Amino acid sequence: MAGRLGRSSEDGGARRARRGSPGVGALGEVTTSPFQRQGRVERVAVFAVVAVVAEASLLLPPGPRSAAGAAVSLVLLVAVAASFALPWDRLPAFATVLVPLAYTGSVLALVLATGQSASGIGIVVLVPLLWTALFHRRWESLCVVGAVAAVELVTSLVPVAVPDAVLIRRVVLWTVLGLLVVLAVHGLRDRAARARHQVEEAHDQLHRLALLDDRARIGRQLYESTIHRLVGVGFLLEATSSLATLPVRQRIDEALRDLDESVRHLRAAIFDLGPTPADGTVEVLGAPARLDATPAGAPGADPAMEGSRR
Repeated sequence: MAGRLGRSSEDGGARRARRGSPGVGALGEVTTSPFQRQGRVERVAVFAVVAVVAEASLLLPPGPRSAAGAAVSLVLLVAVAASFALPWDRLPAFATVLVPLAYTGSVLALVLATGQSASGIGIVVLVPLLWTALFHRRWESLCVVGAVAAVELVTSLVPVAVPDAVLIRRVVLWTVLGLLVVLAVHGLRDRAARARHQVEEAHDQLHRLALLDDRARIGRQLYESTIHRLVGVGFLLEATSSLATLPVRQRIDEALRDLDESVRHLRAAIFDLGPTPADGTVEVLGAPARLDATPAGAPGADPAMEGSRR
């Protein structure tokens, strides 16, 4: 029984692993690459649309003031897109953080290409921040928060430096906003993962209880039918043995021993009872039963015969 329940628990763990969301483990920690093929389109689609629209916005009048900045931004964006085809299972675990950092660099080059810090494109820096908060580990999200603060610092100094108070406000507020997003999203991921884990544990527990219920039901049916009949047949053979010649009686006694052993093995196989106690009793669904006892209403049951056996 313990072995079957153990296998059931292991199967439940395998089912949880299969049902787990891509890149997220049982407690919200990333266990596989967020760039893996499964579910990739759903994860990337919205972020890709925002990135493409931001890049295309450079074509609006008056156009980019720095062709070099626009080229760098486009190259980094293409590199980010190409990174999804890399064999992430063979790359170091830390390499995944390089992709959102590269896109943060693309946003920085995009803002610098416009030639003004208040270009309206800077808000796109939230894209890598949200991506890492949703699909990466905490330390990776914190790295991107630092990169976002660096973008705000650079764009506040180039091409024209803003007053110190404005610079401080930008860096501090964007850093605080980034930390707030990271902590909130990772906290939600953890709670969702714990809730999912609890639901799956409850499902596995119900599965184990169902197995126990089926086992008890099958045990009752077999005890009331098959085993009961076998014991009755044994008594009939024993009654017939007293009327037979010595050679036939010996053959009947051997058949009785085999039948008795078969009943014991059947009890052990169905009810997981193990060896029969020395007094000949077996616990069947909470009720002790003797293998040599005549079942109520069994064919050939005879109180006198039972008394002679004792």
